[in-house]
Amino acid sequence: MRVALDLKLFEIISKPTSLDEIAQKTDADPVILQRILRAVSSIGYLKQTALTQWEPTPLTQVLNVPALRDWLIAHFDQRMVITGKFPEWLKKRGYKTTGSAEDNVFSEVLGDPCWVWYDKNPEASAIFDSAMSIQDNFPKGMLPPYPFSEGVDDLRTDVDAVTLVDIGGGFGQAIKGLRAQYPNVKGRFILQDLPKTIGKIDVIQAEKDGFEPIAHDFFDPQPVKGAKYYHLRRVLHDWNDGPSIKILEATRAAMKDTPNYSRLLINEWVLPDVGCGFSEAIVDLMMMQTCDGMERTESQWHELLGKTGFKIVKIWRAEEGTTAVIEAVVDLDSHGA
Repeated sequence: MRVALDLKLFEIISKPTSLDEIAQKTDADPVILQRILRAVSSIGYLKQTALTQWEPTPLTQVLNVPALRDWLIAHFDQRMVITGKFPEWLKKRGYKTTGSAEDNVFSEVLGDPCWVWYDKNPEASAIFDSAMSIQDNFPKGMLPPYPFSEGVDDLRTDVDAVTLVDIGGGFGQAIKGLRAQYPNVKGRFILQDLPKTIGKIDVIQAEKDGFEPIAHDFFDPQPVKGAKYYHLRRVLHDWNDGPSIKILEATRAAMKDTPNYSRLLINEWVLPDVGCGFSEAIVDLMMMQTCDGMERTESQWHELLGKTGFKIVKIWRAEEGTTAVIEAVVDLDSHGA
């Protein structure tokens, strides 16, 4: 599949196409082409209709969608490399991790921690960002509801009130989706990310999209106090419990004076405590390999939030899959608070 993408076979075979045509357009050895085409056809991404003829299938178009194509490229070029070294890496460490984002298979194999490596390799970073955008196009059934879907009228309506702070929110994908999904929600929406990301955002376009970009490192104290919602989407799975506790404590401090008003919303996978599916289990191991992150079970979410002075009010689950929004408040009875 990876070779087929390099050869642009899924673009070339947009209609019944002969081996001679494919060889002419790719300048590749016809024997090698036949062997690659045979493998790809065996899993349905192309169809062989004669000895030297192929045609597209419905799956062919999947690999022409940029996000899906780039997901496969990113997976093969980085993740498969580090996955191959995972057993050896764990064995060397006595099947223990250091809990450090700098000490994992990714950094050992590629020479730098994940986020540093992507900063140094902009082409790979662009492919990775494109691959991750697939998560913004999940079908409706895989998108969890948010608690303000039923409580819009309870939100503050004065123009200066902050409704939502999207912490580590990239270029505002989540906010734009939420504003489209819940157009009646009032107040200000603030996007926070590192200066290198915020600096790339068009402020005028951001205003049209309904949010204010602000540079902020989520390990530092949260500067926006008393917002209604503090939002973390696909942030904490990048980190093990140590850094995650720091992120949560920095956020909780901004909510401390308004525990009954401010809410923490965490949009992540919530794995079942028993009977986890194959895909979720494998992605969890990928997170360990890449940045010593993790996908958490429901019990692990309760434990992590409890350590940082929060209590879970409700877990809002998607109809399909394991993605959910965890709604939490400051626990006044907790020692962490």
